This record gives sequence, structure tokens and C-alpha cells, in this order.
Amino acid sequence: MGAYRSYCRDLLPSLAFEDALGRIEALGTRREVRDHVDQMRGDVRRARLGEAFGTVVADRMLAEL
Repeated sequence: MGAYRSYCRDLLPSLAFEDALGRIEALGTRREVRDHVDQMRGDVRRARLGEAFGTVVADRMLAEL
């Protein structure tokens, strides 16, 4: 829990821990942010599968999802 407190203090130093969590949760519900996070996850997934199985197989596996 200490790491989360430290992160919130670094990210939003003017807010109390609970208020910072609320602000972060509210931001995470925005469609624009969710789409960006999904895109980043997809890029990482594609890269890791590509390293393990090659790009052709990775693209085929991802297309089946």
C-alpha cells in the first residue's frame, strides 16, 4: 500500500491519497483513456507473441480472439 501512496503523492501532490485515487479512477473511466490503454495492451500482446511464435502466427492467433 505504501507504493500506491507514494505514487499518488508523486502524481498528484496537492491531493490526499483517497482523493487522488478517486481522480485516477474517474480518469480511467473515460472512453479515450480506455481506448488508449487497450491499444497499448494490444501492441504489447502482439510484440510478445511475435517474439515467441513469429509475426505470421502471432497475427493469426490475435485474429482468432
